[in-house]
Amino acid sequence: MKRFVRATLLGIAAFVVLLPVLIALMNSFKPLGRILADVLELPTSLRLESYFHVIEAGNYGLGFLNTFMITVFAVGLSLLGAAMVAFHLARRATAFADGLLILFSISMLVPFQTIMLPLVKVGSLLHVTDSLPGLILVMIPLFSPFAILTYHGFVKSIPRELDEAAEIDGASRFRLFFTIIAPMMSPVTSSLVVIYTLWSWNDFALPLVFLSSAGNRTVTLVTFVYYSSQNMRWDFILAALGLAAIPVILFYVLMQRFIIRGVTDGALKG
Repeated sequence: MKRFVRATLLGIAAFVVLLPVLIALMNSFKPLGRILADVLELPTSLRLESYFHVIEAGNYGLGFLNTFMITVFAVGLSLLGAAMVAFHLARRATAFADGLLILFSISMLVPFQTIMLPLVKVGSLLHVTDSLPGLILVMIPLFSPFAILTYHGFVKSIPRELDEAAEIDGASRFRLFFTIIAPMMSPVTSSLVVIYTLWSWNDFALPLVFLSSAGNRTVTLVTFVYYSSQNMRWDFILAALGLAAIPVILFYVLMQRFIIRGVTDGALKG
């Protein structure tokens, strides 16, 4: 009985959360007249005219390319650096290593809004604002603390005997990390890739304050600008929102099974 009640409550909660998204996606395939007539009416066909119009008028191609580049480099570089730092700290049981872990933990408690303007000021002084590489450099330290703590918990579960055996065979620390430790981190890495890809793709605040040129706009900025330019054309507006949401929804559906397993491995082991 308890299992039935729990499943029912979870189903209701999922329905409440997903209903606005489903209504928006459903109406994005309908003409404006049918949207205004009945917002809950199912589309009679997979109408893509609004999507084609938005792609051409909103310059979504460039937005997708910019967002893809930012996501790949920001996520890839931050996870690579975090994994190496976590491995080093996990194998160095010193007060300094423990102090760094405490600082990484504290940094996660600082709201982004409190450091947003200082980040822009520092970026302006370093002449890296309004550039995709500059935004990537800013995102890497924002991604790193949680990744370091997650990797650190996982590395502590890996026996040190593996390190000793590799060192006896003449392996350097870098070779030990890349050939033995890094492959064993794959469950944690896959979950962090999903989490940070969703974060990077959906991020609006940081690109808004850091990027100003039209050629550097991300998907969220392109959607915001296009939304602001429309005058109640809900068929185009909903298609624009669908273009921004559908890729990341599909990515999450395909990869979500890695999230719980990877975070659990990193948080509970060791």
